[in-house]
Amino acid sequence: ASPVVAEIRRYAKLFWIKGEYLAIVSIPVLWVVFVLQYSGREHLLTRRNLLLLGIIPVMTVLLLWTNPYHGLIHQAVSLDTSRGLSLLKITYGAFFWLHGFYTYALIIVAALILLRNTLSGTRLQRSQSGLLLVAVLIPVVGNLLYVLRVGPMPLIDLTPILFTVAGVLAVWSLFRF
Repeated sequence: ASPVVAEIRRYAKLFWIKGEYLAIVSIPVLWVVFVLQYSGREHLLTRRNLLLLGIIPVMTVLLLWTNPYHGLIHQAVSLDTSRGLSLLKITYGAFFWLHGFYTYALIIVAALILLRNTLSGTRLQRSQSGLLLVAVLIPVVGNLLYVLRVGPMPLIDLTPILFTVAGVLAVWSLFRF
């Protein structure tokens, strides 16, 4: 492909990544909210706590959309066509890693709450919580493989597909049991 076509592809892929980030920053916060409600800890969901939970996600989206000026989310973005596909190769910036740490911390906190339900809840809660734990781990493992660029397809992010699998498991755990 010509350099102009390659640049258009790169910009198009970056545009869609910016759209994806609305879900990427929202899902961990919404997951914590769900787990707190599910586990009977909704008293922790005060307006203040919800605002605090949203600070890093809002900053991440703002920094992503202004990234060309500072490189805090993506330091460098290039198009890799070596395998016959047009894949983005991204060098992540400092705030990307901060957001990643925050995201995984939220997921771990929610997972620990679910684990507690799995170990000490009623039979129904144990079954539901256990399956919800499995559901959340599926996209987390896929995302870690992508971000750390390990595995057979290091530049292909399977996280959105794995979220579909996780969603099916979560819905099944809630309605089956």
